[in-house]
Amino acid sequence: MPIHIFIERSGALGRPPAIQNYQIKNLMPIDKKNTNRWIRYLGIPLAAIPIIWIFWRLDFHAMIAMLPKVAWWTAPMMLCLGGAIMSLQGLRWWILLHAFIPELPLRRALSYHFMAIFYGTVIPTGAGQDVIKTLIVAKNNDVSLSWASFWLTRMLGLPALVLLSTIGIVSMERVAPLKNVDYLLAFIDVVICGLFLISFSKRTTRPVRRITQKVFPAKWFGPLERIREGVYCFRNKKKDVLLSFCATIIAQTLLIFLCALLILGITEEFPLWTCFAFIPLIELVSTAFPFTPNGLGIRETLTAGMFAYLHISKEHLGIYVMFVLFFSLVPRLVGVPFILHGYQKRKLQNDTLN
Repeated sequence: MPIHIFIERSGALGRPPAIQNYQIKNLMPIDKKNTNRWIRYLGIPLAAIPIIWIFWRLDFHAMIAMLPKVAWWTAPMMLCLGGAIMSLQGLRWWILLHAFIPELPLRRALSYHFMAIFYGTVIPTGAGQDVIKTLIVAKNNDVSLSWASFWLTRMLGLPALVLLSTIGIVSMERVAPLKNVDYLLAFIDVVICGLFLISFSKRTTRPVRRITQKVFPAKWFGPLERIREGVYCFRNKKKDVLLSFCATIIAQTLLIFLCALLILGITEEFPLWTCFAFIPLIELVSTAFPFTPNGLGIRETLTAGMFAYLHISKEHLGIYVMFVLFFSLVPRLVGVPFILHGYQKRKLQNDTLN
């Protein structure tokens, strides 16, 4: 279902003023028909081919024989940690919104978050779910602040992922001689944090803005200016930005532990520091890739590289991929009751008007 139809039919919010509809549409000036067509046609093979490649190489009889040896606690662990991670992702987004929209309760924000996660399952890039929930909130609130919260949520994830990966690489005894890698990742982390802090200064970003105005079409700068002004509003909300960053660190750390515990349940090995080194980079690349739903296929390809580094068999990789695909889908279904409630609420409103 297209995003605009979902927002209108879900009943999550009332009908917005016409001016807000105009602003939201003009924040994303794209040729939807042609863009969606080539992204969809390109995304399907990019998502399917890596998964087919992984299962094509393994011995199914050996993999089936390994399944009973998987620890019993693996499935409930994935459900509990997966639900906690998704809730923390919604919490960090709400913290930024609550700084300027105090009337938005946490419960409602989490309902938008889980609805967006469900729809984000089939939307290209990991940012799809953030776009959906941002559009929902922007219908009844300041558009610039809503999109600025989305931008900051994504930006806060970059230094968190690089920082955790740096900790993992420094702690891995097997790559201890590769000191240049340690320094490189530490340098990247410092650069990302520096650029993030600089983005709050109009004086510092003014030269970059002048250059981009010469390179990019003028029609893009209206929406970008509104987002830019919204980002600057967070200069006086350092406490909220710090709390959101802490929630991001906790969520990403739980994701790393989830992957390490899953490998432990499947192989009886616990490569914690290797997961610290690889998982953040895998998440960074897979969520940034703009062609597959939620990084599907890209994440599995990079995970196969991590398993090859750990010298873990292809059959164990197949079990790992099956568990991740299945148990990452189940928590997403939490959004279904909120969607159905929205449909029912909208239906009751229409019946009352009629």
